[in-house]
Amino acid sequence: MPTAILYIRVSTGAQAARGYSQRSQLDRLEKYCRDNNVKIYDTVYEDCSAKSFNRPEWKKLFSFLKTKKTGVDMLLFTSWDRFSRSIIDSYTMIEKLKRLGVSVQTVDHPVDFSTMESQYRLAISFVESEAENARLSERVKRGILKAKQEGKWIGKAPLGYQNRQTSNGMKYIALKEPEAKLLKKAFEEVAKNIFSVGDVYNQMISEGLQCSRSNFFRLLKNPIYCGKIRVFDSNTGKEYDIDGAHEPLISSVLFEKVQTVIDKRKRKTSKRKVLYEELILRGFLSCPECGKSLTGSASKGRSKKYHYYHCHPGCNFRIRADEVNHLFVEFLKNLKANEPYATLVEMIQDNLKTASDRKTESERAQKASMVERFSDKMVNAHDLFVKGDIDYDDYLLIQSNCKRQIKTYVEEVQQLAILSKNGSSKGISCVLDKLYDFYTEASLDVKRELISYMLPEKATLLKEGFDEMVNEPTRIVFNIKNSNPKQDDQNNESGSFQVMDEKYLIFIQDYFTEKKMVQPTNLKNIVVFLKKITLLIIRG
Repeated sequence: MPTAILYIRVSTGAQAARGYSQRSQLDRLEKYCRDNNVKIYDTVYEDCSAKSFNRPEWKKLFSFLKTKKTGVDMLLFTSWDRFSRSIIDSYTMIEKLKRLGVSVQTVDHPVDFSTMESQYRLAISFVESEAENARLSERVKRGILKAKQEGKWIGKAPLGYQNRQTSNGMKYIALKEPEAKLLKKAFEEVAKNIFSVGDVYNQMISEGLQCSRSNFFRLLKNPIYCGKIRVFDSNTGKEYDIDGAHEPLISSVLFEKVQTVIDKRKRKTSKRKVLYEELILRGFLSCPECGKSLTGSASKGRSKKYHYYHCHPGCNFRIRADEVNHLFVEFLKNLKANEPYATLVEMIQDNLKTASDRKTESERAQKASMVERFSDKMVNAHDLFVKGDIDYDDYLLIQSNCKRQIKTYVEEVQQLAILSKNGSSKGISCVLDKLYDFYTEASLDVKRELISYMLPEKATLLKEGFDEMVNEPTRIVFNIKNSNPKQDDQNNESGSFQVMDEKYLIFIQDYFTEKKMVQPTNLKNIVVFLKKITLLIIRG
């Protein structure tokens, strides 16, 4: 008597919950087994698409068949589309099961694999299934394009709008308060070109707007808010805007003005970065003659530009920027951490990396699971639409929402992977002895952040060099003798760091007690300084 495992697959959680499809499949499979004297070993229920064999229950079943001698001869389905809808995947899996001594059979269209005629009919069945999926996909694409060309917004309403439906079932998007009012104000503020886009974003968030920074920048470029629908025709490869059927949030004139402001700021920022690298210490230094903050600029020589740090009109102080920058780099090259700070920073780095790795791995697993969940949901919606269980608009709404969610989660998973890689590549050696190497390879923003941790709020530029200019925590950690106590040290207040690990503070105190040495008066500031430096290097 042959022994079979019954495999029952439905496409959506709704079908599985109702049980109609499952019950129907089970009845037919059990009847087949009774009529053909087949012993039932087990029944497997799957709530997933047949687009591929990457299904949770199928993977468990296949692993079970590979690792155990079960005596199972056959996997039994109601029809071949319950098995798979891909001709390549189907034949590959049939061969794998054949090597395990397990055959595949269906109730509706049994196949005699010993005859070419039956295999030919099976191949036609698989090809027709794939072709139907392709035709449906093409019809959906054409439907989406047609809807957009008619000025309809497809999918979930963007921020500031909401999905609505008329009494006769027509769907549209309408303005939603208070988001619409806040976004309109955001467009107006950006158009004024007084504050940066980031400052406008912070202002809107403080007034109650719920939106990520990256999404805020994207929506400022979305023509939906001036009453337009952006259409991409995959046949021609062209993108264009048409008048939408929805109520615009702002005028086209205001929208174009915002685009102009954004484009100008981009060009300005890009141009300024080249100059800023040469004047990396601008904003940190004060004039040794009058005490005002030094600025910087470039002067054109015979063959190239030369950059200078200089004071404001009325003061003639001026110094070559490359000379000052070189002094700071040489200062970093000679630094060596003093005990017990070298040991302490290794403890901090080890603790931070362990906690970060644990959190990152958990977040990556959660987000990867969400990507798989929304992918299945898209396929399930496709199946429902084919069967006529949902209408066209609902299908488009589900597809659009799922694609948006998947894109968000994939980007977050990639970002977490990058962070994890960067963190793991640093090692656990004392980072304080490698500040020079770290600084030379770091980005401009990271370099300036490191400088801000080591210099007072305004460091007077001294001819003696940076040994006399750095703040108190830097001097203590690197055992730098100070002959110029006049420098103000306001950069590493303990209150500026929210989390204080008492165990690090106790470690330093115990060290000085054991060595019978006088403790520095600002131990808390030193711990804050070390933790900031360590976090910066781990973050990269």
